[in-house]
Amino acid sequence: RGLVTKREEEVLQLIADGCSTPEVASELYISQKTVKNHLASIYQKLDARDRTQAVLTAVRLGIVSLN
Repeated sequence: RGLVTKREEEVLQLIADGCSTPEVASELYISQKTVKNHLASIYQKLDARDRTQAVLTAVRLGIVSLN
């Protein structure tokens, strides 16, 4: 798609899977601050207010899947 980066896609998928910020950070070996930075960027790109809206938009665009 090219809308979000590969890393942002990984963050989004983990959020879609129900992971919290600390869980995402641990899973991807990055800091919670980095996760929050990725989320801020994702919100901007997907025009979302929060993680729920971001995930719903990402699912609709086929960026992530709900398992």
